[in-house]
Amino acid sequence: MVCRRWLALIAGVVIFVYAAVLAAISGFLYAPLRRAVNPTPFGRNHGIEYLFMAVVGGVSHVGDAILGPLSSLFCRRVFVFCG
Repeated sequence: MVCRRWLALIAGVVIFVYAAVLAAISGFLYAPLRRAVNPTPFGRNHGIEYLFMAVVGGVSHVGDAILGPLSSLFCRRVFVFCG
């Protein structure tokens, strides 16, 4: 029982480190492209929009991952058109 808990903890740490490495690589590739890193594209509004995409679309299937951004785009266009 204790061994399973440790394995789950180690697996969680490994997944977290893997995600951090991917984020570091993406930042390493993004910085030379823009020549200067500005935190504006990663602001609160974009974070909320990305969260909305993940919640609406889901992350379990590829079709769900496509549905989230499409629904976000559709809602944004409808709100701009109506309001």
